[in-house]
Amino acid sequence: MIQNSAWSVGKSLASVFAISESSHVIAWARDIETGKPVYIMELDSTRRGSNCGCECASCGLPLVAVNAAKLEYRIRPHFRHPDGAVKSDCMYLSARLAALELLRTQGFILLPKVAKSGTAVGISGTTYGAWVERAAERVAIRDFNFRDRTAAVLTLDDGRKLRFELFGNGAKKDTDGGLVASIQLNLSDPAIAGMSIDELRSRISLIPDGMCWLSHWDDEEISAEAKAEAEEKADNFMDLQSNYADELDGIEKIYRHETVLHWEVKNILAESMGLRVPALEALASGSSSSGIQVQRQWIRDSAFIPLLSVQTEKQLGSVIPDVIAKTKAEHGGTLLMEVTVTNRIDPERLRKIKQQNLPALEIDLSRSGGLVSRSELKAIVVDGLELKKWLHHPELAKQSEKLDDEVAVEVERINDAVKAQQARIRQVQSVPIQEIIKEYLDAVTELAEFDVRDLLSSNDLSRKASTRIRLEEASEKLAIRGYPEAREKELNTGRQGVISRILSIKLAKGVGYKLSSTMEVMNAINQAVVQQKLFKSHDLHDCREGL
Repeated sequence: MIQNSAWSVGKSLASVFAISESSHVIAWARDIETGKPVYIMELDSTRRGSNCGCECASCGLPLVAVNAAKLEYRIRPHFRHPDGAVKSDCMYLSARLAALELLRTQGFILLPKVAKSGTAVGISGTTYGAWVERAAERVAIRDFNFRDRTAAVLTLDDGRKLRFELFGNGAKKDTDGGLVASIQLNLSDPAIAGMSIDELRSRISLIPDGMCWLSHWDDEEISAEAKAEAEEKADNFMDLQSNYADELDGIEKIYRHETVLHWEVKNILAESMGLRVPALEALASGSSSSGIQVQRQWIRDSAFIPLLSVQTEKQLGSVIPDVIAKTKAEHGGTLLMEVTVTNRIDPERLRKIKQQNLPALEIDLSRSGGLVSRSELKAIVVDGLELKKWLHHPELAKQSEKLDDEVAVEVERINDAVKAQQARIRQVQSVPIQEIIKEYLDAVTELAEFDVRDLLSSNDLSRKASTRIRLEEASEKLAIRGYPEAREKELNTGRQGVISRILSIKLAKGVGYKLSSTMEVMNAINQAVVQQKLFKSHDLHDCREGL
């Protein structure tokens, strides 16, 4: 008798055990009288050759036991078909017979996990997939019998029936009309046919990796669960047809998913009763005739706007916005919203939106691929800014117009100043240079004379201020005529100025000095120079001491 063994069959034993082709022999047969599986090594010397009393489990032909019950042999013991018999499948089927008998004597089997996929096609045409699995389970075998040459049916303790096949698909029914679950057991490797029980026990693990389900008792239930999970995914992306079947009746297929997104945006806004809108920014620029650039900018920061009510696709003048929301007067009173996925806003629609002169916001879902989950859509609609932009806003238009006016005024002011400067240059250039020089030197002389006096009356102070203005005007005229250094303070400021000293030497009298001769002026200048050097020397010494 075959001994009980704990075993399972892998996908390809030949890849694990390097057994030569010559080892692929039939070591299992069926006893002609009892119908039980017989292993070649179980036969004694009385059942050698054609007296073995065994037949092929596949074709039913009587077999010959070669080298049975021999302790020494050149060719290992095996069963052989009669000469001329067609036996291409017999080796594999004999191997399966041995394996199934071991299943029966084992008394239990570890069934592999079963997995089913389910799909759901969304409104957008997107296919959503899901897998549902049942875990592997260990079950007891209550009964075992052969039905045909390629399979066996096992009746488990709980009454379920399990049909083993090498290949095949679909559910089977037994003679009683009951459903028989079909699985695939990969026993096609001929090497298994020549293995002993001990070899099977030592080389095969308990988990039958080569086993996979062709059908299962719970196929319908598992498939339904998988389909439900796929539909749940579609529903999460607001893409499940059944949720909107009635409302979408009559709407073209290409617009259905976009229409659903409009409804969902409306629902989200109705629930949150508010949304964050982008900042408003107006910019105006211009340039003067001389190329000077002028810019003005106005910005209103992003803000969260409370909503009073929300509705979808209602006629408003010549346009039907996707969503219309009522807001407080400070936010415009009405907010129009366009939710774009594939149907872009063309110039004509934009023109009609602007005609309403109401705040109009676009939520551009095309940049997200059009497929977003409910949570993602809520984040985009309520708090997000990245996919939002203003199509029109009355305040923006008003501020832009105001900035344009400010830029125009500034440009005009600059242009007028340039024109006045050009006219001034032409007027100065028409005056003889000697006349301007005299005006300049007279102003320097008069200003230096004020420095000689110890006390100045209020009238003197007024005249001094007027003289300084005349000096500045004369300096500007000289600068226009190509002498910009005339404006330097070192030249024209009091008796310390270079011009005052030169005039003192030229006129042989003190200009800005209480002196009457050129020599006295020269001495005074020299003393001033020495004093300046001493001051600088003391300053340098003090600086070094400080360090």
